[in-house]
Amino acid sequence: MNSSWQLWEKGVSDEVLEKILEVTNKLKLEEAQVGTDARPITDSNTRRSKTGFLNALNPEHENIYALCTNFFYQANTNAFGVNLSRLSDIQYTEYHAEDEGFYTMHQDCFLESEKLIDRKLSLTIQLSDPNEYEGGDFVFDTAFVSTRPDRRLLKQKGAVLVFPSFMTHKVEPVTKGIRKSLVAWIDGPCWR
Repeated sequence: MNSSWQLWEKGVSDEVLEKILEVTNKLKLEEAQVGTDARPITDSNTRRSKTGFLNALNPEHENIYALCTNFFYQANTNAFGVNLSRLSDIQYTEYHAEDEGFYTMHQDCFLESEKLIDRKLSLTIQLSDPNEYEGGDFVFDTAFVSTRPDRRLLKQKGAVLVFPSFMTHKVEPVTKGIRKSLVAWIDGPCWR
């Protein structure tokens, strides 16, 4: 790896963002869960947000899968060079100020999983305009990242961030409005 993260300040155009929001507005949102696929739980001390998942078999979601896959492969070529297999999930997330929405420091991969694949890279696309909410900053653990992306750039509508899934990170509490984002993960053979 020659970088800890890749950032496109305006990676997604307003037109495409509107189409994404049209699709995500149709999703049924539920309280976010944490834990492994085998043992997901709702834990409001760890995470407070609402989520819905896109489906790779739904023709309406096809373009969003293609968009995310493109960013994953571009970032992997530019910075990471890890073995990738398939885009596993795309999650739409809302952090509401009325719930003090947040997510504590965590990793996106489960290194002790019984599966023969691991999440290799994580991606987030900012769907909200920074004027629509306050707080809700995405922050890397400084133990993993010596140079962090500018928080203001990460909050820009259309910003795309890709990073290795083992890097710990968090979303600080939203204090006003609603922060909306897409989060995706791409799998590959187990980390070695």
